[in-house]
Amino acid sequence: MAYNIELFKAAEKDFDEAVDWYATQSIPTARKFGDAFQKIVKRLSDNPFQFPIAGDEA
Repeated sequence: MAYNIELFKAAEKDFDEAVDWYATQSIPTARKFGDAFQKIVKRLSDNPFQFPIAGDEA
């Protein structure tokens, strides 16, 4: 069973800004960054207990 991963608006903004910055440096690098992010989000979704929450904030 896969879980739904939701990002805070601030995290979405940070991600978008990072992709935009990478794109100014190199389009292939921006794509690699986006692909790596999607890969880890899928990994978190498929196996959320691999990455336990530490502390009180989630």
